[in-house]
Amino acid sequence: AVGVAPLTQVGTVGCTEAFNVIDEYYRDAPTKSEGTAHALTIQGWKCLADTGAEGSGTIGCEKNGLAFHTR
Repeated sequence: AVGVAPLTQVGTVGCTEAFNVIDEYYRDAPTKSEGTAHALTIQGWKCLADTGAEGSGTIGCEKNGLAFHTR
């Protein structure tokens, strides 16, 4: 998965942090996530997966106004 970190009003998340969060999400989501969006908080980041019949399969994470998603 490729991480995409758009510029927000508070800045852009660092690549290393984004990759670490996504790695941990992929590792833990199958057993620890909640609901159909597979919600899981990783290192303070609130992450969700875009699943469902028309879902893209991307994972988006947000923390303190910063955001990134997989593509």
